[in-house]
Amino acid sequence: MQKINLQSDRSDDCPWWTHSIVGPLLHRKTVCDGAAQMFYLLCLMMGVPCQVIVGIGGGSAQDSGPHAWNMVRLGARYAHVDAFWDICKSSLQMGICYDYFNLNDSRIRSDHSWEAVEYPVCMTEKYSWFVLKKVEAETLEQYAAILRRYRDKGLMRPCVRFRELPPEAEIQRIVEDVYFTGRGGSFRIRCNSDQKIVQVAVEYQ
Repeated sequence: MQKINLQSDRSDDCPWWTHSIVGPLLHRKTVCDGAAQMFYLLCLMMGVPCQVIVGIGGGSAQDSGPHAWNMVRLGARYAHVDAFWDICKSSLQMGICYDYFNLNDSRIRSDHSWEAVEYPVCMTEKYSWFVLKKVEAETLEQYAAILRRYRDKGLMRPCVRFRELPPEAEIQRIVEDVYFTGRGGSFRIRCNSDQKIVQVAVEYQ
């Protein structure tokens, strides 16, 4: 599969086709509504009920502005998916992100807003990536335990969602204790303060 080269959805100079499935399908470039329409099409092909949501996106890390994402129905439950933001936050250095994969209304409202009366209510996170992978932490001790689980499996890009985001200095201390006791190396940290997510990419010397 070829990588989609996404361009910012904040530009007023984007070609018309970036706002439709033509962008990702034919040009490997898209903005948020083009990505949402592409995700909609893929869901329908897989038999997953899906719709496009039009609203406002923005949080502490970016300016607010018009935005589009998706809502899917999984069984009798609904969930939000913002594939565009997840792809934008993913990188070769940090790995694939699932920050906005199957969120409920309460969770995604931290950096998304929409006319809720026009769409179904999303009340559960049963299918959230962080719930399914059991990578949620309320304390630093729980965070250290999750990192050790990653380390013991040889996984070097742990991603954890917190109830309350701890200071970055504490995150660094735990990563060093878990991954680098007795050996050298380096690591990078990606923080999504709106969703309270910390992703680490570890490299050994």
